[in-house]
This record gives sequence, C-alpha cells and structure tokens, in this order.
Amino acid sequence: MPPLFRRTPSPSPRSSVFETLQGFLFVLIATSLCQILYSPLGFNPSDEGYMLSGSRRLLEGAIPHRDYISLRPVGTHIWHSLWLLVTTDHLMLLSRGVAWFQLAVSAWLWIRIVEYFWGSFPTTSSRLTAAVVAFCASAHTFPVMVWNSIDGFFFISCGLYTLLRTPRLRWAGVFFLGLTPLCRQNFLIFSPLILLLACRPKSPLSAIRLLFLFSLPSLLYALDVILHGGLRDALIQMTGHEFRWRFAIPFLFIPRNFALVCLAALPTAFLVFSLRRARHDSNTEHNIFQDDSTIKTSLQPKNLFFIHSKTTGFLTSYTPSLILGASAVLWGMILYAIFSISHSYMGRIHGWIAFGMVIGLFSGTASLPYRKRSSRLLLGLVLLTGWCISFSAGYFSAALASPALFVPVFHLLFNEKYLARRVHIAVTVGILLLTILSFHYGRTRNVYCDLDISRLRYDVGDVLPGGQGIRTNFYTYHHLKELKELVEEIRKHGDRYVVVPEAAQFWVTSNQPNPLSCDWCIDPELQRRENLDRVLTEIDALPPGTALLVQKLSSPRLAYGPRFWLPTRSKVADHIRRRYRLVKETFFWKEYRNP
Repeated sequence: MPPLFRRTPSPSPRSSVFETLQGFLFVLIATSLCQILYSPLGFNPSDEGYMLSGSRRLLEGAIPHRDYISLRPVGTHIWHSLWLLVTTDHLMLLSRGVAWFQLAVSAWLWIRIVEYFWGSFPTTSSRLTAAVVAFCASAHTFPVMVWNSIDGFFFISCGLYTLLRTPRLRWAGVFFLGLTPLCRQNFLIFSPLILLLACRPKSPLSAIRLLFLFSLPSLLYALDVILHGGLRDALIQMTGHEFRWRFAIPFLFIPRNFALVCLAALPTAFLVFSLRRARHDSNTEHNIFQDDSTIKTSLQPKNLFFIHSKTTGFLTSYTPSLILGASAVLWGMILYAIFSISHSYMGRIHGWIAFGMVIGLFSGTASLPYRKRSSRLLLGLVLLTGWCISFSAGYFSAALASPALFVPVFHLLFNEKYLARRVHIAVTVGILLLTILSFHYGRTRNVYCDLDISRLRYDVGDVLPGGQGIRTNFYTYHHLKELKELVEEIRKHGDRYVVVPEAAQFWVTSNQPNPLSCDWCIDPELQRRENLDRVLTEIDALPPGTALLVQKLSSPRLAYGPRFWLPTRSKVADHIRRRYRLVKETFFWKEYRNP
C-alpha cells in the first residue's frame, strides 16, 4: 500500500528539548502578560459573547440550526462550552485568556513550521524576536475574545505542525485540519488544498484517503444535523451571507488592499533579486552584506547610499545601510499602522503589507538562499493560509494570520549570510523593543469599542454576570446598568423578556434563556429573508406580557459620547417599534409590550 505522505525535502532536525522549552516559556509568558495587562481593558457591547451564547444553547440541549440560528458550523460553540462549566463570575476574563493562548501557540508553531522548511534561526534571540513580532502582529488591536477565525487559524497551525514535525502523529494533523470547516464553512475550500500541498500524496488513491480522513469531522457534523431534522435550516443559515467577490478575494477586488499588496510585493521582489545578484556576482571581492569593514565604510556620509565599485551593478550597488534603513522605515510604518491608527483592529493595512511581501518572496524563490522546492511549498502554504483567514464578510483581512506571513520574512532578514553579527544584534534588539512598545501603546490606547486605559474605571461585573474584572467606560457601564435594572423589575412581576438587537454577551449568563432563535439580531446576520422572517415570527408569537427591550443607540459608537452616537438601525428593532406599544423609556433603552 503506498504511503499517505511524501517526505518533504531537506527537513530540519526534530525539536530538541531546549527548543521545546523555549516554546513553552514563550507561550506561558506571552499569555500571562497579556492576560494580566490587556484582558481587563474594555468591553465590546456588540459581538462579544456571540460564540459563547451558542455554547450556552448547546449546554441547554438545543439542536444547532434547528433550534437556533447559526450562520456557521458550531465547532467554536462546542470547543468553548467548557468555560461555561468552569466559571461564571470571571467568564469573560477566562475566555479572553484562552484566545491569548491560541494566538501565542499559533505564533510559536509557525516558527517551527518555517524552520522545518528553511532551517533554524541563526540565534535564539532572532527566533524569539520573530515569535514576538508574529504574536503582536496577529493580536494587534483586534478584540481578543472567543472567535471562529481564531479557532480556525489555531487548528490550521496545529495541523501543519503535527503533519510536518511529528511523523507518528500525522493522522492527528489531518484531524486538526479537518476541524477547521467546523469553525467556518469557507475553510472547507482552503483546508483540503493546504493538506494536499503539505502532504503531496504520491497517487490519486492516497489523495482520496487523505481527503476522506480530513472530511470525517464534517461528515459526522452533517450526519448529526440530518438526524435531528436541521438540514434545511442549516443550508439556509450557512448560505445566509450574500456572496461578493470583494469578500472572497479581498486582496484583488478591494482597490486599497490591492494597492497595499502591490506596494509591498514589488519592492520585496526587487530586494530578493538584488540579494541573489550580490550573492552570485563572481567579480565582487567580498560580501557587502556580511563584512563588518564594508558596513563601517558604508556608514560614512560620502558612502551612505552606494558603494562605488566597477564590479557591482545597479541592483547590487545598494549598501547595507540603505537596505537596513529602508527596512527600519517600512517596519516603523507597519507598526504605526497596526497600533497607532484609531480603529485599526481590522488589520487592513499590515495584514496586506505582509501578504504582499510573501508574494514578493514567492516570485523570487530561485533567488532565496534556500532550496527552491522547499521555498515554494512553504510560501504556498503561507499564502493559502492568509487567503483563507481573509475570506470573510466581516473580517476581510489576513492580519490574524500574521504568524504565517511575517515569520518567513524575518527568517530571511535574520539570515546569517546577509547580516554581520553586530548588525544582527542591533536589528534584533531594535525590532523587539519597538514592537513591544508599539503593541503596548496600541492595546492600551485603541481599545476596541471602548476608550483608552485612563478612562476605563467601571467594573462590568457589577452590572453584567460573567464580567467580573473587566473595566469599561462611563457610558457603556450605565448602558448595562439600565439593562440590569429593567430586567430585575420585569422579573419581579414574573414576566419574560427579550433584548435586541446587540446583547450577545448578556444572553451568555442571563437568568432566562433567550426566547428568540438569534442572540445577535443585527441586519448582516439576518440577510436571508427566511432567517429574518423566523425571528419576526417568534417575536409575534411571544406570550402576552413579554417585555421587549430595544436599545436606542448603536453599540460600536456607544463609548465615544453623544457627539458620535447613532440610533440603532435594525429590521428587528424597527418591527418592534412599529407593532408594539412603548410603555417605558430610559436614557439608553425602550421597553415595549403587546398592544
């Protein structure tokens, strides 16, 4: 019987105990520091808790798709249902810590994946620097919480690492990749391609066997849905987002993204070909990138930009000072874009810059100081992973896949063939310090849907179960406080209640299950008419005396004050306003009852 896997050329040695210890310490320190410093900062009153609310429904015995609306497979609901059993008071803190852990593990695993193809980093410091950069660029100012994209990238990272680095557990790598479609259905397109590219089966029969093993989790999920009578609902819900090419191929059909990719890909390809010319020019007397004496000479004012030599052409006449200076300017611009621009959580700048740099490397694989075949395999896996993460209607950016995108770039930057030892140390220390400081600035100043750290003075746990230890601003706190008071008053009279449209976290720990089939009743989640009609029908079928609580202001702008407030726009909320009687109004909420 032919083997399922083909050996990858020039694999690096297996992980040593020292390297494993490095990874363990990196994950432990990164997760602990971020959990202590950044997890308590800010509350997202919009979509935080959306995945955990599905987890609660599963624990209550609800059948996915049939009993509640989920536009994606419920893998994320299943993985994280455990946290609802562990704690309630500090549930949000715990779930954020899990997300930090996933991002840190993914960053380190991509260090090891890149080393499998290209060999180890020259020094421990360079390896740790690349891991820190990958982790910070992946987390950036994204609202770290339980989320399906984070789960999907985590399973891709675990799957590839297990496939490549642990021969005896390669079946587990296929299993990890098979779990990704249960996080988001678009992974069903990309994950099989990633699997086949990583394994390169020798025969069609081996490919079929691989794909069968990969599809087992999805087949079991589909079988469960069919047996419980939820197939029609699942098909309606998982096609609930309108397909647009700008979301499917965002690096091509969104002009800004395309411009960023081109601006990063062209200079990177130019630099790669320049390095090849410098390395292979037989007339050059010494390596201008590694000789300390040449670097000292190039730093003199008269030789700052060029080495005047008859033996060097235009492409190889740039000195190390110019290349390092340009790299420093580019990295500074990336850090500014990631952490200093307000609302930069989407990662629409640095994610596509990194994607473009990888395209530039891929176009010049023959010029890289690695085996051509290994380079094509690695960079192909990286591009597929970045594209997979960016294929989304809500988060069309490759930023969460930054470990896959940035680590190859830094492996090339730290290559000992190009940098002298003293320059290598200076570059490593400079990049590390600049990245950490910028990351801290961004996480404390540009908090998603909230204010900077100096204005987060109110504990969410006082007004929302599960929010103990989370700090938020004045307006969001009183928004939640009014909701708590309204719910307590309604419960005193023994009545039921509904909260719409953006109260996902509220339903995670509420005393009463949500009587509606949707926990986040915003228009993008109810694009399909069938899903919207289902929710409206459920509202109209509620028993008499049910209180309908409708928020007056849009959640994403709530923290920024009256100057930035916008009224809530939702078809569900509009339906309630038109058909039901207003009985009470507070500053942030309106209570409606049956007429």
